[in-house]
Amino acid sequence: MGGSRRAGQKARGYGELGQNRDDASEDAQALLGEPGGSSSRYRDGNPGAGSDDDSPLLPGGSPPRRRSFAGDRFERLTSSLRLPSFMSNSGTQEAAKDDGQDQDEDDPSSSRLVAVGSSQATRFPPNLISNAKYTALTFLPVTLYNEFSFFFNMYFLLVALSQAIPALRIGYLTTYVAPLAFVLVITMGKEAYDDIERRRRDNEANAEAYTVLVFEEPGRGMVSGQRSHKRLKSDSLRKKGKNTVNNRDRLSDIREEEERAEGDGPVAEPSSFVREVGRKSRDLKVGDVLKLSKGQRVPADVVILKCITSETTNASPVMETIAEEESLLVNTDEEPENVKLPTKGKEVESNDSGGGATGETFIRTDQLDGETDWKLRLASPLSQTLPTEEFVRLRVTGGKPDRKVNEFLGTVELLPSRRDAQDQQGALDGDEGTSAPLSIDNTAWANTVIASNATTLAVIMYTGPQTRSALSTAPSRSKTGLLEYEINSLTKILCALTLALSIILVALEGFGNTEGNVWYIKIMRFLILFSTIVPISLRVNLDMGKSAYSWFIQRDPGIPGAVVRTSTIPEDLGRIEYLLSDKTGTLTQNEMEMKKIHVGTVSYANEAMDEVTSYVKQGFHIQPTTDPSSHTMLITPSSTFANSTNVGATRTRREIGSRVRDVVLALALCHNVTPTTEEEDGKTVVSYQASSPDEIAIVRWTESVGLRLAYRDRTSMVLESTENGREIVRVRILDVFPFTSEGKRMGIVVQFFEQAQSTAPNLADSEIWFYQKGADTVMSPIVAENDWLDEETSNMAREGLRTLVVGRKRLSQLR
Repeated sequence: MGGSRRAGQKARGYGELGQNRDDASEDAQALLGEPGGSSSRYRDGNPGAGSDDDSPLLPGGSPPRRRSFAGDRFERLTSSLRLPSFMSNSGTQEAAKDDGQDQDEDDPSSSRLVAVGSSQATRFPPNLISNAKYTALTFLPVTLYNEFSFFFNMYFLLVALSQAIPALRIGYLTTYVAPLAFVLVITMGKEAYDDIERRRRDNEANAEAYTVLVFEEPGRGMVSGQRSHKRLKSDSLRKKGKNTVNNRDRLSDIREEEERAEGDGPVAEPSSFVREVGRKSRDLKVGDVLKLSKGQRVPADVVILKCITSETTNASPVMETIAEEESLLVNTDEEPENVKLPTKGKEVESNDSGGGATGETFIRTDQLDGETDWKLRLASPLSQTLPTEEFVRLRVTGGKPDRKVNEFLGTVELLPSRRDAQDQQGALDGDEGTSAPLSIDNTAWANTVIASNATTLAVIMYTGPQTRSALSTAPSRSKTGLLEYEINSLTKILCALTLALSIILVALEGFGNTEGNVWYIKIMRFLILFSTIVPISLRVNLDMGKSAYSWFIQRDPGIPGAVVRTSTIPEDLGRIEYLLSDKTGTLTQNEMEMKKIHVGTVSYANEAMDEVTSYVKQGFHIQPTTDPSSHTMLITPSSTFANSTNVGATRTRREIGSRVRDVVLALALCHNVTPTTEEEDGKTVVSYQASSPDEIAIVRWTESVGLRLAYRDRTSMVLESTENGREIVRVRILDVFPFTSEGKRMGIVVQFFEQAQSTAPNLADSEIWFYQKGADTVMSPIVAENDWLDEETSNMAREGLRTLVVGRKRLSQLR
């Protein structure tokens, strides 16, 4: 899959990349200078890349890794996800070393190594957002250049300067300079106001508060007996608690408060103590661990370390039973993952793997790429199962800053624990920690928004001008409306007319030279006299009108929330004739609703959906019998409709009912929707999270007809009846084929349970089905031949409906 080892990489201790970060400390090493004699102000990559850091992204030889069973199981669950593939070129690198050409290895821009929760050895740019076009030094020259690049202003400037020549003077100099100066002051004042507003918005974004996890080095040794609950305060905590969060409930959404240790058994010392501090966006640095919640904007490019769902979900009892059985197989020689660790300040429980810690979160990227669909992001299995106190052992490697928002390759490495490092007495040259690959699925770029009701812990990789958002944004330029160009063209025409008129008047008098006047001087004087034909007040009136338009737009009650980012082109809105959109959602609210369903011989819509509800109620009804197993029996696709409802129904009705049941079951299973619960006004509200509004609309429709999605994770799915809340369908997810714009379809392979209390379905006897849905253009050639599919999809399309074709196929064990 992905490269999980690094070629020739020596394991690093804690002191190699810097000490743990403190509030009052600064990166002194970075201020003194950059290693290697680099003269650049900021580095793009790994500061310590040398002979000991051949290629952090490439695999190589390393001793066998010690892995916990939970981590292995978590990684197996993500086998179907997109993970990068790393190809080894260690031989090429060794040859380069022999030739003395190891420039790529020493080039810090080739990769970036980030110590999580610690200070970095390289100085990176500050996390500042700046959309301003001018500075105090560049405002005057840049604005004057922009203004006099127009012929309109240059014409009146030449007329004003002509009055300094005695032979051309026909009036007072101030009568020509004052109007031009007034026009320039108005225009430059408007530009200054717009730039000040941009800076104000930038300052609001830079001053946005975020929660940062600070890792403090604990005392050495083992703690015996009951854990002490005294909080060891650092110097920064004594300074009136500035920028420090001391509430004991701030980490409650990550983990519940750690229970006090009982007995006299030893307690393992954690790698660090964790506390929360509040920092502004401008103060964030590379390596900081952010705690993000729903609705928060991501302030920098981050790699997701852990996602913990805030809501309470109904855990799958079968999956819990399986987990309990598999936990018995864990090697007892390995260090257990749920060891109680003493904490400093807010005491938290070290086992983060339970209680909704699925490692999934959704983000909105509409401010980055314009896409309104939610995108699924995942935490690396290596960091997801790691206690928060052990984050300081992580090292994240990524490429140099890049503007490609859909590409990322990297690795996350877990260094040996502090206890292991002490046992080896610092001899870590031949040992490596566990590592795992990173892809775009493990990242969240700046200006994206957390959409899931979950707590997300992420480490900052790129800040400020090195973020994807900043690199993909073109520098600010002065915008000019079409009306400005039209006025400039008319000014040229009027100037040509005045010049022609001046020549004609001089020609009528004759081109002979008189005393003190020559013919070309006469032409210039006539040209200055006729300069008033071009109204200089037109530019002032236009600029003042634009400012008034901008003021009314921002305060129009019909378009609340409108922000005018530049007041130089508001009149161009009146020239728009056509709006071209690539898809729904760009101009609409992107809210989907299931309107019609066709099952081959009959279609249902509007009031006819009540009949679908009746079929679902009958098709998923389990008739109670004297057999005790009937109380835990589940529905599978092979369950006949006759066994599930009244036998007295007609054959045609049973066939239609069976087909409706199969379609509803396919729609209820073939998706990537996750149910969540939220508290609103003291009531528990169930909501759905998915990357596509189509899938949410389908799941809501299946719930309305009687089949509710009760539970979903990466390995299982549970459906229950809305009538009595009984679990009626349980499947194990074997594989998921996500939707792509090229394939235009998605699929899922599931294995059905026959009994609710069974620990796992028998692979030899259980049913395995492949469900697929997609656009009619790609599904029509692969479904069974019929004479109604093309006609019905065309009819629905003519009604303005978005069509979707659903199919299924039973798989054998050989497939």
